[in-house]
Amino acid sequence: MKLLKILVILGLLFGSACSSDDEVNVVDPDEDDDDITELPLNEVPQTRIDYLKKGVNLGHWFAQTSITEASLNSRFNDADFDFIENSGFTYVRLSIDESVLIAEEDYSQVNPQYLTILEDNIQKFIDRDIAVLFDFHTTDEFKNRVHEDIIFANKIKQFWGVAAKHFKKYDPDMLYFEVFNEPWTLNAEEWYDMQEDWVKVIRSNAPLHTIVVDGNLRVTENNWDDVEAFILQKPLDDKNIVYNLHCYAPMAFTHQAATWGWTTLQYIEGLEWPANTDNANSVKNNANKVEVTWAMDDYLRINWNKDELGKIIKKVGDWQKKYNVPVTCNEFGVYEYKSPKQSRLLYTQDMREALEENNIGWAVWEYDAGFKVIDRRNGQVVWVDGMQSALGL
Repeated sequence: MKLLKILVILGLLFGSACSSDDEVNVVDPDEDDDDITELPLNEVPQTRIDYLKKGVNLGHWFAQTSITEASLNSRFNDADFDFIENSGFTYVRLSIDESVLIAEEDYSQVNPQYLTILEDNIQKFIDRDIAVLFDFHTTDEFKNRVHEDIIFANKIKQFWGVAAKHFKKYDPDMLYFEVFNEPWTLNAEEWYDMQEDWVKVIRSNAPLHTIVVDGNLRVTENNWDDVEAFILQKPLDDKNIVYNLHCYAPMAFTHQAATWGWTTLQYIEGLEWPANTDNANSVKNNANKVEVTWAMDDYLRINWNKDELGKIIKKVGDWQKKYNVPVTCNEFGVYEYKSPKQSRLLYTQDMREALEENNIGWAVWEYDAGFKVIDRRNGQVVWVDGMQSALGL
């Protein structure tokens, strides 16, 4: 018996010494774990659905910018937190990129460098009764690597388990996990299969938290119809899931003068909403670019207006009714730079109303940058003129 005990102890010591430094200690969905006793929910609680009805995106903070401790600490102040608390928004979508969460490809822990700042700000919102959507919002380079390298994608899947296990300490009624911002695999079904696997790992490590899953941005390689891609998916077996899409239709209007994405956009200026012939013809004459002519002809052919928006959103609403699951659209908005002010406000109102008519929660993009809904005047945070009404707040 003594010999057996010695052999067992030696075996344990040897096994411990030989374990890999890269091993990630998370719960696998196919294994039991005595530490997790909570049972997953069989629905999304109505409280959470209500919180996800009216949100605002906080970009250029933990993502879409160069990250330093100084920049994170100085990005917003108490006036911003006070404004959001009293604005009528019920949640913030907090974009967080890989550099904040992952340190030098160490997938065994959440990056400690920025963790205290991130957690302090999450708690600030929760203390003000503003729910937080934890949005894994990566750079394009990182996203492409996930889509193209299955070994890397599996590492990120396991890291999501690490992150979920860490952040599950927050009240599950106030913090939700969004799997992956704007996936764009060449085939939508590829993403939905991958996302299902990621969800299982997240759920195994955070049984009670609501998970927000994202529609692929395209159906196939050259078909970038994100709404059609969204309604291709089938609901997961997990019942504590919210299904999400983004909608910026039509891009010629919402992204006019943008210097990223579709190159034609940078030549479109002053395009009005809804479509009218004189204005669209003026836009294409001023641009004097054949690509803009084609875009304006298409804008007029479809006759973009609130009814056309409604048709698009109704497809999503019908899908929601068919499967009886909650849906959100947590990005919509209009780039301010060259868009006519009244058209921008009217579009915002039309899209918000179309979403609400179909019982789809929303979050406007964004708080204070290119698609902003607020201004800063004399040290005060105020609404962009007319925006509060456009958002129904």
